[in-house]
Amino acid sequence: MSGTDLLLHGFAGTGRSWDAVIQAAADPQWRPNSPDLPGHGTNTVPVHGGIPGLAASLVDAHRPIGTLAGYSMGGRIALQMALDHPGCAERLVLVSMSPGIEDPDERARRGQADHELAARFEQMGPDEVADLWLSGPLFAEDPPQAQARAREQVLACEPAGLARALREFGPGEMEPLWGRLPQLGLPVTVVAGERDSRYREIADRMAARIPQAEVTVIPGAGHALPREAPGELAALLAPASG
Repeated sequence: MSGTDLLLHGFAGTGRSWDAVIQAAADPQWRPNSPDLPGHGTNTVPVHGGIPGLAASLVDAHRPIGTLAGYSMGGRIALQMALDHPGCAERLVLVSMSPGIEDPDERARRGQADHELAARFEQMGPDEVADLWLSGPLFAEDPPQAQARAREQVLACEPAGLARALREFGPGEMEPLWGRLPQLGLPVTVVAGERDSRYREIADRMAARIPQAEVTVIPGAGHALPREAPGELAALLAPASG
């Protein structure tokens, strides 16, 4: 590949969310970029313009990109990058993500709920934020090792930063991209966990609209694939593994 691979983490994670995936790769020379996104880890740089603004700044900072991969929130950002900036990457891997909420009323309700959650985060300490975030249905059934990895990532973030990110990059703030999926002109792999039935269905719907798409379902896994199935993701992402 002519560019360096770029891995984008999910909400309440950091660039180190991908450490286990990188370590599991069969190629010791594989050194993708995995930055902290705004509001997460050590990144305190404000980004205006929501996901499109962040997508533009990431393209400017990391072009040329080989494989562009994103998990959950990072997947929504990666998809925005590929659609708004054709040719910025050679390949797209979307993990446990959705192109947005199509129904305007549902999107508004989600936005209101996220703003309320952001306000709660601002009144909490990191441990309380971790308890609240990881008690949600997406992560409640994760194995203990994955839960421990997730908690470590949440504790590496400031509650105020997570609140800002939720207000700026949450699903309720995102213009849905379903109608633009046929515009994707690069190979796309959409990945979901077997236990993550909602996102398995979304993956199939996305693949039906993307010209060069394949769906990979990881057996036995849930939503948090970088934590639950690092080896399987490495096999999809790393050059010597895939």
